[in-house]
Amino acid sequence: LNQLQDDPLVFDELTRAQFLSDAIALQQRGSLDWNRVMDIVATLQKEGELAAWYTFKPTLELFMEMFQNTDVWDKLTAFIGRIISEQYSSLGWQKTGDWSHENADGWMSSLKTHFILMAS
Repeated sequence: LNQLQDDPLVFDELTRAQFLSDAIALQQRGSLDWNRVMDIVATLQKEGELAAWYTFKPTLELFMEMFQNTDVWDKLTAFIGRIISEQYSSLGWQKTGDWSHENADGWMSSLKTHFILMAS
């Protein structure tokens, strides 16, 4: 985790996405606590590639469903907003002609609405 936080580019894009995927899967089977998963999720703040964001998408959607209108919502909104705000301006997203970037544009715009604007 320290290496991922300090210098995430030492790992290739798919490996970084796999770390996140594995953490989520381990939590779902009870082998990892949510705090560790959220530590790994926090590394998305420095993530400039799409694979890890797509890996996190179903979990984020689950969070939105589970925690909206609860006492945890404000903290979750602030946490996710911090992660997204930095990446939204650099990823969110350019018109490159690449279908994956253009597909992600709508999703990141939706996240911006849910988390960045709600937190401000």
